[in-house]
Amino acid sequence: MPRLFTLLMDGMPHGYCLLWNLQLLWLHAASDSVIALAYFMIPVSLLRFAKRRPDVPFNLVFLCFGAFILLCGTSHVLGVYRTGGSAVSSRRQRPRYRFARPCCW
Repeated sequence: MPRLFTLLMDGMPHGYCLLWNLQLLWLHAASDSVIALAYFMIPVSLLRFAKRRPDVPFNLVFLCFGAFILLCGTSHVLGVYRTGGSAVSSRRQRPRYRFARPCCW
């Protein structure tokens, strides 16, 4: 699993596009964190609604939609991770930009 995660997250950190301006980096990290928190609260609400209302048909649809929303929130958590210098491996090698698309165009 760590190999797959490394393969998916291999690329240029967003800090390069923001010129490593700390105010912008913190703004992006904070906004992605708040958005992820909001995304994680939606499935909780859907689950509570599905549990309290057994008369509503298609409860499974609520659960599947909640799982989809959880994955959307996870993409924002990965955005926070990606904002920093995540492309540099832990062995202090040079950054690998194999799958990176330029985000500064």
